[in-house]
Amino acid sequence: AEPMVSLTMLVLSGNRKKFTFHPDTTAGRVKEMIWSTWDASWTKAAMPPNPSYLRLLYLGRILQDDDTLESKS
Repeated sequence: AEPMVSLTMLVLSGNRKKFTFHPDTTAGRVKEMIWSTWDASWTKAAMPPNPSYLRLLYLGRILQDDDTLESKS
């Protein structure tokens, strides 16, 4: 079995949701996938207008859209 990367999404309301991605997935693709599967239990007001509004943080740094999860882990 290939290793996967686990991420926890934290919404401003305090809600959290875990996701698992392949290590070569880019930060931009992760944002698209999270945005397109936005959890219905989160309020619509909290949903950003598009994926580019989301930020992925790793060790206090914002990942750029072309960064892979593997390159930052």
